[in-house]
Amino acid sequence: MKSKYSLNKETAAELFNKNSPAYVISNEDLRLVMNTVKPNGKDVLTVAGSGDQPLFFQLAGAKIIDTFDISINSKRMMNVKVAAIKSLNYDDYYDVMKSIAGGSADFPVKKTYLSSYYMPLKSEYMALKEKVNKPYNFIQSDLYSLYKNLNKKYDIFYFSNIIQYDFEAKKIIGLLNNLRPFMNNNALIVLYVAPYFIMEEIEGFRKIQSYVKKWAGVNFVRNSSQMTCVVKSL
Repeated sequence: MKSKYSLNKETAAELFNKNSPAYVISNEDLRLVMNTVKPNGKDVLTVAGSGDQPLFFQLAGAKIIDTFDISINSKRMMNVKVAAIKSLNYDDYYDVMKSIAGGSADFPVKKTYLSSYYMPLKSEYMALKEKVNKPYNFIQSDLYSLYKNLNKKYDIFYFSNIIQYDFEAKKIIGLLNNLRPFMNNNALIVLYVAPYFIMEEIEGFRKIQSYVKKWAGVNFVRNSSQMTCVVKSL
């Protein structure tokens, strides 16, 4: 069953492709995600997204952080943030991000209002200056082809809300099966983060639960701002 938010192939290809605009900030509560998955000392594969996703994993003490995204501009956004953190104070960093969010002539971004809630706080920023020392490894790939580009195992996979735009239980089951060889014992896959799940998605998750129950558990974490679907290998 498809979600009502699923896009047809033409729309999806227009919005998400190898050169689609980068997000300047995330729209998920990454502090709550970190509290859910507890990445300290873990090996992580995360969507590059706005670049904030790997930064928050770094802040939370992840040991290895690799990234992926379908768009090369996400890599560029991520690298801009890493370079800025290494060289700018917090106020200058915020001003640079605000300028980029208004539309950048250097590379395409999705124009957005810059909410400080989704950015590192000043104390977090100062901690990142001590932790971030080089750009993150990047794999350019869509989600469903990602397994073809992997050659090692991870403890945590973070996929944000990618599947919301192509939510089909059969495809997601295939994704999980393809990732099994790259999951460490007790690995977590954060399959979906959203403010809420609609009925089609809930029914789809139930179907996924029944198919993967022999090797993984599918659990839901709800808090004040979002719901998270987490798959844990048994």
